[in-house]
Amino acid sequence: MNDRTSYKSQFESFLSSDAMITREILLRRVLVAGGAIVLSITVMQPAYLIWGAGYLLADLAYVRFLRYFSLGPSRRAVLGATCFSAGIMLWIASLPIYLSFSGDRAFYAVAACIVVAMALHCLSSHSNFGAAFIVDLTGVGIATLGVTLGSASNVDDPRLVPAILFAAMAVYVYFAFSVQRIVKERVALAQRMEAEAQTLKMSALGQLTSGVAHDFNNQLTVIAGNIELARLEDLPDAAQDRLAEAYDGTRNAAQVIKQLLAYARKSPLKVDLLEANALISRVMNVAGRLLPVTITLEQRLFNGAVQIKADGAMLETALLNLVVNARDAMGGKPGLIRVSGRVHPLEGMASIAIEDQGPGMSDDLLHRATDPFFTTKAAGEGSGLGLSMVAGFADQSGGALRLENLEDGGLRAKIFLPAEIADP
Repeated sequence: MNDRTSYKSQFESFLSSDAMITREILLRRVLVAGGAIVLSITVMQPAYLIWGAGYLLADLAYVRFLRYFSLGPSRRAVLGATCFSAGIMLWIASLPIYLSFSGDRAFYAVAACIVVAMALHCLSSHSNFGAAFIVDLTGVGIATLGVTLGSASNVDDPRLVPAILFAAMAVYVYFAFSVQRIVKERVALAQRMEAEAQTLKMSALGQLTSGVAHDFNNQLTVIAGNIELARLEDLPDAAQDRLAEAYDGTRNAAQVIKQLLAYARKSPLKVDLLEANALISRVMNVAGRLLPVTITLEQRLFNGAVQIKADGAMLETALLNLVVNARDAMGGKPGLIRVSGRVHPLEGMASIAIEDQGPGMSDDLLHRATDPFFTTKAAGEGSGLGLSMVAGFADQSGGALRLENLEDGGLRAKIFLPAEIADP
């Protein structure tokens, strides 16, 4: 567990398996209390009542602990949940083991039923391979081994003991294998469902974006046309300057529309062979004026001649977007933004990477960063379209956008595009 996201995932595995469904919690407590009372009355031993009371108190504290820390899981909370769960599992396992060693064969069936109940809980409660899964699987193994040894110790013919042990442990090994397979299939199913939902969402957003962009572009064309007609008239210089600024604004808006259509994969791209180093230098000259003096912009150009196949205007806009994102991620702190090029001859691709010295992103944010309208910025400071449009442009160009955390902190945004690479 290296970050808060993994703590949360581990903690939620305990929460979902032991403290989410109120009916299941009440059923556990009623069955344990009822079983303890019946056993105590049957054999007239208060030890079973003590065992039942101990379980109820421990489970009550455990559920409260999980629900209390559910909003702020940490390393300590995960450790506490692991210890709590392991303690309760051992406490439950102690009863069937005790019954098996009691010498009364009438209790063997009771002990076996308790182990089966533990196995069913393990089988039904887990959807990942977290610590909670390991604790429960280990608890079932301990109970199985204990019950088997207790039963075997009272067998009349000692020669049967190895066969009994082998049979019991073989059943447990197959059970563990089956549970692992079921959990693996659950994880794969959840991932497939999430991927399908994401695909449907992206498709719906793409259609919506395309429709809105086309309608807006039509209105923008009318505005730009009227501005051009107005500029042909004999107007004062001040008015001409304002019209020129308005016309430049429509051109910038048209570029945004083009990016939106690229995200929706419905923008006709003008693909050219672009000299990579010249393009990077040109973009970085513009980007340097967007950065504060406290941030240094470092370039590491391609070695040799590399020509990228892409729409030049769209690529320049995409790179500027990534530089601005890197600047914002650093939050005004002094540091370095590095822009570097690298070729991938086997794939016929070239990549341009922008690295910052900001805090990086959690796994969850990395997964969602390119979703349209998703942003970590404050309200009014970002539309959430920057990375999604860069990703859409790269995808439509036959490439991809990759985001990854750097080992020493910061984020690397790398855009891959088809390229022609000269022989060294």
